Amino acid sequence: MGISVVCGGHPDDLIHSDVKLVVKNPGIPYHAAPVQQAMALGIEVVTEVEVAYHLCAAPMIGITGSNGKTTTTTWVGKMLEHAGLKPIVAGNIGTPSVKRQSRLLQITGWSSNSAVSSSRER
Repeated sequence: MGISVVCGGHPDDLIHSDVKLVVKNPGIPYHAAPVQQAMALGIEVVTEVEVAYHLCAAPMIGITGSNGKTTTTTWVGKMLEHAGLKPIVAGNIGTPSVKRQSRLLQITGWSSNSAVSSSRER
């Protein structure tokens, strides 16, 4: 598929003009050298959550902030369960969102929506 996965560090030659997209782990800051290099070259930089969003046709709730995200996410999941829904709680609290994609499709019957090109289109 032409996709490179790099784990455990950031080699100096990681970012170059042939790179089309950088998927950044939430733990890597935007000021990290490879991210800055990609942005300087005009390469799109996205996070795993954004990739999951583009792959998922189901409604999503995003919870952000400095403190309390895990607690709030857990509570929202429980509230949705109590309402009779089947939420899939995922993200930076254990299971990455993209890894839950196949389970979501099993439960809901929704299809993948990989044709979405911009989060503003949804």
